[in-house]
Amino acid sequence: MQPKFEIRTHITFRDYLQYHFIANRRTLIIKLILCLLIFLFLQSDAISPTRPTATTWFIFTCMMIFLCFSFYRQLKRNYEQQCRTGGSTFALSFYEDHVEQSSLHAEISLPYNKILRCIETGHSFYLLANATDAIFVNKRSCPDELIAFLHQLPIGCSAPEAPSPTPALLCTDNILYQTETHWTYEEYKKFIRHVNNKYTNILRLCIYLPLIIALWNHPPTLQPNAILDMLLKFKAQVFLILLIEAYAHYPLRRAYNKDKTVCQTTVICYFYPDHLRCLSPTGDVDRRYDQIEKIIETNTNFYLMFNKTHGHNIIKANCTPELIEFLHKMC
Repeated sequence: MQPKFEIRTHITFRDYLQYHFIANRRTLIIKLILCLLIFLFLQSDAISPTRPTATTWFIFTCMMIFLCFSFYRQLKRNYEQQCRTGGSTFALSFYEDHVEQSSLHAEISLPYNKILRCIETGHSFYLLANATDAIFVNKRSCPDELIAFLHQLPIGCSAPEAPSPTPALLCTDNILYQTETHWTYEEYKKFIRHVNNKYTNILRLCIYLPLIIALWNHPPTLQPNAILDMLLKFKAQVFLILLIEAYAHYPLRRAYNKDKTVCQTTVICYFYPDHLRCLSPTGDVDRRYDQIEKIIETNTNFYLMFNKTHGHNIIKANCTPELIEFLHKMC
């Protein structure tokens, strides 16, 4: 089948940064609100009745600068890692029912009915496969016909699925090991939690610290109603903690259900002597072992991370003892 349009697009860090600000506006607003709530707690008498306002503003300003710098630094590292592993220039082929993106080490086929949403800016289109991954289309590289086609993109309709890669198309001579991963919600939740574990712990520390200081300044007594009085006295702090915990769980379920490239998807992984190849309904990805940034091992999984947020999930229960030993040698 011949594509309707073929273009090459280059992703700059400015494009990458703009996309994440646009795609994560809701998350950024929620984090800003949480920072404001922390500031109110720092102002409250329960934290420190004698702390001057100037000091409180200084602490709050430092916290905001730290969060903004951390966000920018993480995006910069992810972009540089992506350029090292997959390059920053991609070939895009638009067909009747799907779009294909080809880079140095990966080919991705994304059916239009699996696109979460399409974001248009003055310079680009972003075809979101999920909450974090997107196909970048630079308008400067697009003819007018392609721009009109993207404006009428049948997102979410029941277009036929793009054909999935099959093992029969593989070169099976050098395959060392084979395993498969079925992306259930539990697997998705475990992956996100382990990948974001460090950032989540820092955020929780920022939230719990004001309550700990408040309890230190006003320790509860041993009266029968002491616990109830303490909860009423620090109800704002307790509410914030419950809000943080709810925020850590609800978006995961929502993101999983909306992510059509992951939800109930089965990925087959083939281990060769020098690289890993993963086949899924949305494409074929090849990664050399020297591109793996780190391997996270848990009691039930291996996570082969290629940057801070992207990696392959390997379920130990689906691995042979030889494959587990092979992955241990790579750690």
